[in-house]
Amino acid sequence: MRVIQRWFTSLILCVSFEVIAQEQPKIQEPKIIDCSSFNIPSYPLTGKILRLDDAIMRASLQAPVIQIAAWEIANKENDTVTAGLRPNPSFNLDIGPGGDGACANNNNCSAGSVSYSIEQEFELGGKRCARVAAADGLEQVSFFDYQIAIRNVQFNVISAYLKVYAIQLKLCLAEEHRRIAENVQEVVSAKVSAGKLPSLQESKAKVAVAATKIHAARTKRQYENAKKQLAVLMGSVDVDFECVDYLFYQVREPIAFETIASRLIEHPSVIKKDAEIDAGYSAISLARANAVPDLTVEAGVKQDSWKGDEFAFFINFSIPIPISDRNQGNIAKAYSQIYQTEYQRQQLLLDLESQLHSDYQDMTSAYDVIIDYKDQVLVEAMDAFEQIQTRFEQGKHDYLEVLDTQRSMFTAQEQYVDYLLEYHLKQAELKRLVTNW
Repeated sequence: MRVIQRWFTSLILCVSFEVIAQEQPKIQEPKIIDCSSFNIPSYPLTGKILRLDDAIMRASLQAPVIQIAAWEIANKENDTVTAGLRPNPSFNLDIGPGGDGACANNNNCSAGSVSYSIEQEFELGGKRCARVAAADGLEQVSFFDYQIAIRNVQFNVISAYLKVYAIQLKLCLAEEHRRIAENVQEVVSAKVSAGKLPSLQESKAKVAVAATKIHAARTKRQYENAKKQLAVLMGSVDVDFECVDYLFYQVREPIAFETIASRLIEHPSVIKKDAEIDAGYSAISLARANAVPDLTVEAGVKQDSWKGDEFAFFINFSIPIPISDRNQGNIAKAYSQIYQTEYQRQQLLLDLESQLHSDYQDMTSAYDVIIDYKDQVLVEAMDAFEQIQTRFEQGKHDYLEVLDTQRSMFTAQEQYVDYLLEYHLKQAELKRLVTNW
């Protein structure tokens, strides 16, 4: 029952990375800046459109790694149930010769004894409670493994989704580049027919068109592969969507690094280490409890046929004497494991902060480039191409200048998409590291 409740609790959180932060308020939403460019065509949203929330939900429900983590919680819950069980009693039956050996030299003698007894082990030192606490601690650790699995799957889906959208834009650019190259080829062919240009220029124009067609075909294959990878992350072998849609041109002003770095302690991996430390203290209690010997009680009745079928009741007590083995090795090991886990937690925080700082620097760098690129490089590249194309049609520029400015404009547009993709990927990575952002 508990694993089902936890599964539904985590399912509600599948559309965001906010899986464990509950006390601190959400970081203030930064200013959103529209960085859309009219120089880059939009992909026609036709057919079945896969939304990001739907992709995350499907992956959270069908991804095998999440199901594996969920069943691990069930396994740990079963271990907790097993840990709470008391030892079973045992029934003993002992059939043997008479108590004084009267039949030792007489093979025809039927005299003997039969004893019946019930034996029960009684756990002392609070072993059962300590065992349950230790198993419950491991169960809590497995739940954080489940949350980490959800977070990683969500990040992978978001990254794959962003890459599909970026290649989707590049496919539009490739088709637009092909169309422009074909238009330029028509102008060149007309000038060659009119004797204004040599035939060599027409051959160059045909080569340029062929190159754009090859580039468009390669981008199309990349697009199909990217969609296939996204479908696999959602637990499907077939691509059942035509395109994706995302607010790709919306970027947010960077938040101060100190603000987001303070949330690293809420990362599931850090909280998992805290749970492992708590489980370690439970392991110490269990090791100390196991140092206490258990009491075994046997009670029964014995019948001696050689004494006229007399019955005698008996009761036996036994308990080990802890002279040399007092479980001191396991107790020391439990303490050392706690110390080890505490240092692992410290190292984990250092690694997370290092990764956060690196991703933050990459994100802010991409943000600065996007702002400058949109207002300067893209506009200038587009203006230069339009001017060169107009003057070429008027016979004022050479075709090589048209090819050069056309190539520069195409490169600038694709680089702009790459910068936007890098920014969103780093944003997704920061959200994976920082909870409730």
